[in-house]
Amino acid sequence: MSASKHFKTQTTAVIVRGDNIDQALRVLKKKMQRDGVFRDMKAKSHFKSAGELKREAEAQAIRRSRKKRVKSLMSEGLSKSDATAIVKGRSPR
Repeated sequence: MSASKHFKTQTTAVIVRGDNIDQALRVLKKKMQRDGVFRDMKAKSHFKSAGELKREAEAQAIRRSRKKRVKSLMSEGLSKSDATAIVKGRSPR
């Protein structure tokens, strides 16, 4: 198999204006963060078992549901800290 079947290729271009390399590097880093390049590199840095992937997916689902619940409580008029306390099972201030 060729390497192109294993790796996703993306082209990210940054224009360097007026020999300002520092700004071009900052822009490139932002683009790479937005595209998820750093997240992918970190994820592929070591092998994760199927069970590990499942646990991470479940934890992410719990975080999403908690965040959704906090937002719904905030829309009902609670402050963010009170809503977070309720979702985590503590009593609000």
